[in-house]
Amino acid sequence: KGFNKDELIKSAVNQGWKIEQIDKILSEQIVEKREMAKELEPLREYILNGLKNGFKREDLINAALRIGWKREQIDEVLKWV
Repeated sequence: KGFNKDELIKSAVNQGWKIEQIDKILSEQIVEKREMAKELEPLREYILNGLKNGFKREDLINAALRIGWKREQIDEVLKWV
């Protein structure tokens, strides 16, 4: 089961975490996700454009792998499209 932010914070506080620690971790996660999104934007655009132009998803994945994208990066982008 997934948990929302408030549930996670409440659980962490109940386990003895200080709210300042929780805020710092959450802030770091937000920055990391933004940086990852910027890094993966060219791949995202490539896949979206390919799909719009009728290319098969699997062909786009294979092409992205051939030009150096990692499977984990591709899988992350595919969550967005």
